[in-house]
Amino acid sequence: MATTMTWSQRIAAEGMEKGLQQGLQQGLRALRKVVLSLLEQRFGPLPEETRAQVEAISSLDRLTRLSKRVLTARSLAGLRLG
Repeated sequence: MATTMTWSQRIAAEGMEKGLQQGLQQGLRALRKVVLSLLEQRFGPLPEETRAQVEAISSLDRLTRLSKRVLTARSLAGLRLG
């Protein structure tokens, strides 16, 4: 049995989806800042290429894994960003 959404339900669903996407983007930006901060604390000033590589990551999972690897990496090259 197919169900149809009312106009107000459709608007509410679209608003919720938009809010979730905005929240995800804000979370990604915040996590990128944390990762960049960790990298700078661990390895000093970052090359612009490294900064750009981190900024290009759009996966929450990948950023989370990277943040954990920063703790044990011996060098920037050891993080395999490129």
